[in-house]
Amino acid sequence: MNRYLLATLIAGLISATALLYGGSVRQEFDQRLRESFRQAKVAGESSLENVDTMTMELSDFGIEVSNREIRKYRLSRVIEGAWFVWGPFVLALCLGAAYLWPNPGKLHVVGQRADEPGCERP
Repeated sequence: MNRYLLATLIAGLISATALLYGGSVRQEFDQRLRESFRQAKVAGESSLENVDTMTMELSDFGIEVSNREIRKYRLSRVIEGAWFVWGPFVLALCLGAAYLWPNPGKLHVVGQRADEPGCERP
């Protein structure tokens, strides 16, 4: 297989994995908040009396969340929002590595020409 094609496939795999990670972190965060609102509504929270916890906007509530959760959420938003910046960078990095990687079919011994008998790969 052509090493540039392989590098492109690897870059695509890295990008797809990052986007899936970003989406899953955001979705998990939203679901966890909605579930805590649902539990608060069942417990009798008066401010959530006439609110549909599954369709409400989450930005209007003052909720305390750990710093770790906030960092994960912000990272997922950056991954999803700036794919057009890091995507080409990952592709360029993979193609650059493919260009610099030695050709595995031609192993050269220092001091010998490539067409001499002792220069083949074992």
